[in-house]
Amino acid sequence: MNLAELEPVREGRYPAVGAWQPVEDGITNVIPGDTDAADIVRAEKGAGVSLGCVKDFSATDLSIEAKVSFLLTGSPCLVFRVQEGDGVVREMYSLALFAQGVNLWRLRENEWVLLYTYVLPLDPGKKYRLGARTRGETIEAFLDGKRLFESHDATLVKAGRAGVCGREGPCLFANLRVASHDK
Repeated sequence: MNLAELEPVREGRYPAVGAWQPVEDGITNVIPGDTDAADIVRAEKGAGVSLGCVKDFSATDLSIEAKVSFLLTGSPCLVFRVQEGDGVVREMYSLALFAQGVNLWRLRENEWVLLYTYVLPLDPGKKYRLGARTRGETIEAFLDGKRLFESHDATLVKAGRAGVCGREGPCLFANLRVASHDK
């Protein structure tokens, strides 16, 4: 994964765009060295939250996948149907991997709503292939090629951007693939 493929964007409730850093196998979110661990988990003032969208991509029906891993309390996320206004992200879906499983979230006007949780133990440092596919109101989640769940939500069924987000600790992303299935 090349940083040149992503455009850094800012989630509306944070004062700045989070930084990315290239690493041998991809990219990782930058966590300032003087940030308290509790502030990272709370994403206090956006500490350690990096959000990037693929340049020149927008779709309603899409597939997205990446090789991801996390350390400590990190939560690598795939984001899609990202809506921006005034230079900040206002709405999006986020498929988040974390130590206890996979969550599907919706952000709308700075409010996060948990739509689905799939519980399974995941190992920090291990690489996983996380994926999502959307068709209208249907969102499917995949882990290592296995379909985990299907969720339905009619709140955000319009074309938007897609990309990755690292939050709550160190996250690694590689081999990001996005494809539009719009007709």
